Amino acid sequence: MRYTILFLALLINFYALGQPTPEYHYLDEYAHPHKSNFSAQINVGFTGLDGNSCTLGEFEDQNYFLNPHFSLGLGYQLTHYISVLTRASYYRMSCDSPTDLGGEGMVGNNFSGILAVKHSLFPAREFDEHTRDYNFYALAGAGVMLINPRNPDSGENFDGNPDFSSTALVVPLGVGGEYRLSSFFSMALELSYYLTGSDYLDAGLVETASSNSNDNFVTLGVNVSYRIPRKSFNYNNFLKLKNRPGVEE
Repeated sequence: MRYTILFLALLINFYALGQPTPEYHYLDEYAHPHKSNFSAQINVGFTGLDGNSCTLGEFEDQNYFLNPHFSLGLGYQLTHYISVLTRASYYRMSCDSPTDLGGEGMVGNNFSGILAVKHSLFPAREFDEHTRDYNFYALAGAGVMLINPRNPDSGENFDGNPDFSSTALVVPLGVGGEYRLSSFFSMALELSYYLTGSDYLDAGLVETASSNSNDNFVTLGVNVSYRIPRKSFNYNNFLKLKNRPGVEE
């Protein structure tokens, strides 16, 4: 039996070696201008609080997670797998749960600036676009967030509280699935969870030191990316791809 299996394995190997090399047409690889390593991005979606007085389970109190977020960013591709991203974002947060500002509910218009590293599951090389239109990625980073929770009725906020700080550390952790729309445009669905260093996002403070009192939040959005074209033709890349095995003119 084992000799039969070994014979079949050798037969499959010889069959695979005998197959012709897939043809790559040289003109197809260069049917569009070369792209630079830089990209411009815009992200639009929704925000959900995961705090102490307002949790993700209370989606009805959070306007059914329809509080918007918006970000603009720039990216730079370091390798075929790794890119560096910088983003400036706006987050609208609201909740109808009781808060330490008095009354029912809070609203906040918050801003952040982050620097993140994006790691793609598949290599993002230029000639790979001709065989695969999709990719998946994970990202992680750090930044600073400006927060401003207030009572929507009275306008009261935490400015008079000596322990309140309007700035906080924010650490985004995200995953996404990306689809190439054209040679320069791609669209991704991105889910991110943001760890923060503040207990004031939902305006409900935790007094006990034994619990994790920091508020976090989650975003789900659509990210559109535009890969900026090169100003000049990259002749070294041209030769590198042109001389690959299997490329014919």
